[in-house]
Amino acid sequence: MLRTYFITGLLVLVPLAITLWVLNLIVGTLDQSLRLLPPNWRPESVIGFYLPGFGTVLTLVIIFVTGVITQNFIGNRLVKLWELLLQRIPVVSSIYSSVKQVSDTLLSSSGNAFRKALLIEYPRAGVWTIAFQTGVPGGDVRNHLKGEYVSVYVPTTPNPTSGFFLILRREDTVELDMSVDEALKYIVSMGVVAPPAASKTLEKPRAETADQ
Repeated sequence: MLRTYFITGLLVLVPLAITLWVLNLIVGTLDQSLRLLPPNWRPESVIGFYLPGFGTVLTLVIIFVTGVITQNFIGNRLVKLWELLLQRIPVVSSIYSSVKQVSDTLLSSSGNAFRKALLIEYPRAGVWTIAFQTGVPGGDVRNHLKGEYVSVYVPTTPNPTSGFFLILRREDTVELDMSVDEALKYIVSMGVVAPPAASKTLEKPRAETADQ
């Protein structure tokens, strides 16, 4: 009975504690934007004590205002001039261009990165894992591949921010009938939080090709 009470308490408090820890980390990071304000304008100087979350609100306002400004012609021209300036600075240009290309791919609503959850055999035949399609091979890599290939990212468990980049034949992947969010929950929970069953059974494309 005591063991049951203890486990029940853990099931209630552990998710809450982790959620609060993550929120505290995010708010603490975003609150660093307060350093952009003059010391006399900061909350601790105005009201006499530190106010958590004020920097988060300021960060969101800055992001929103930046988006509004860059949507018009003048703001768009200013951003392009700023990018041209950064591209002329050694080291900074390579870092900025790389980060911008990745962010444009991941955050753009028209991009295909992380739009599909796939089932692949990894790290060996007969062992399956979930991966996310990030695009198709490009550059000189494409010149050395015959057939249709896809680029995929295989996240690790329970930390999906680290993982492996693989290039696979499209026929060796199975597109899953689940959203990226559902697939991430499935991965982070180590298979405990399973997504709802799909309405249809998916088969490997290469098996279908073989039957034909």
